[in-house]
Amino acid sequence: SNLEKFISFCVVIAGFIWLILGALLIQNTIHVFRDYTRVELAQQHYYDYSEAARLLRLGSDTLTEQARLYAVTFDLRYLLGYFREKNTDHHREQAINILGEIPESTETKRLIIKAVTASRTLEYTEYRSMNLIITANGYDRSILPKEIEKQLSSNPL
Repeated sequence: SNLEKFISFCVVIAGFIWLILGALLIQNTIHVFRDYTRVELAQQHYYDYSEAARLLRLGSDTLTEQARLYAVTFDLRYLLGYFREKNTDHHREQAINILGEIPESTETKRLIIKAVTASRTLEYTEYRSMNLIITANGYDRSILPKEIEKQLSSNPL
């Protein structure tokens, strides 16, 4: 009778409450999952940017160091080291490839690309420096590997 109706009513209300709580739990789970995915993606991009910056710095520093050592010592192995980085190791190009895999355009990405451009501008100056040293010292260009001679000749004084 009345007690049974009241119990039935309480069971129905409890069922609705459980349904609402379940729906809220599902909604919160979806929201947390979306936030987690965004955080995970941001963390991956941070790692990618860090790795791209490290590779760019390594490549650019190696090129500059080898060009400077060649300018100071006139030792051909530094010239060869320069072109090993440029033609074989490709650290800067690895950095550019990493940046190309990141679809979003961010300020960090823009700054790293700007640094790549600056590094390439510096490379032109390094080529000029190496050409000047070769010319000033009267070095026989025939001792240079053909690929290096071709690259140096394509950037004349």
